[in-house]
Amino acid sequence: WAFDASRRPMGDICRARIVRLPSGGTMPYHRDETASENIRVICPIITNEGVDNAFRDEDGEHLFKFPATGHFYTFEEDKIEHAVFNNSDVDRYALIFTVVGVNNLREWDRAYKRNDMFWKAWSRGM
Repeated sequence: WAFDASRRPMGDICRARIVRLPSGGTMPYHRDETASENIRVICPIITNEGVDNAFRDEDGEHLFKFPATGHFYTFEEDKIEHAVFNNSDVDRYALIFTVVGVNNLREWDRAYKRNDMFWKAWSRGM
């Protein structure tokens, strides 16, 4: 989901990169090794309806579309198992960066509690 960090203290950005997922490609399920005081942020640059952002928890697999609208997306990437499936004939590009010094995503992101699945997963420590 898109996060809202307006009027929040901002951390420093590091490890920024543009990542390409080729058409037909997969980023398999994983958890990131982001330090607890840092968060990973994703901004899709080129994507389409054939790209699925997948999250897996005890209730199964959940698929989401992250459109390339200029919004930024984040979640507890070290706790929630996630993957990306590019089921299209177009390469997917995304800006991914790490924000350091943000140890409480719930306080930093005013929209955090709006997404029930991520809130439950965060609460369970998945």
